[in-house]
Amino acid sequence: MHARHARRTLLVAAYIVGAMALLRCGSGIRQDELDCEEAVARLTTCCPGFAATTWCKYEVWTSCDTNEVVQRTHPAITEDESRCIRDMSCSDLKKKGVCDRARDAKPIVERYDDGGADAFYPGPEPTPHTVLCP
Repeated sequence: MHARHARRTLLVAAYIVGAMALLRCGSGIRQDELDCEEAVARLTTCCPGFAATTWCKYEVWTSCDTNEVVQRTHPAITEDESRCIRDMSCSDLKKKGVCDRARDAKPIVERYDDGGADAFYPGPEPTPHTVLCP
């Protein structure tokens, strides 16, 4: 039973990485988004109970009044953290607490004041970034 679950998890992770690589060719996916997706695939394989709901999108919101950028939302797992996660053994990801920190990963949100009196900020609230790895 355990081997079947591990094989299925590995297949799902491979599918996610493959799909992201295909999308990258035509959809303009950013490198940090792809790296985040690859790290999520690794965490899904290595961390029991890890749900692949981590925010891996990059978004830019602009003001309707001034067309200035009012918010940038970055993937919850940075490029350096993604590399670290991919390079670490499953055992070390668990022992060093990376699995636990990754479960609570929030997107990195930057907000800018566009001078508008009633600025509307879509998406997640700004939160301090918790370093996941090492």
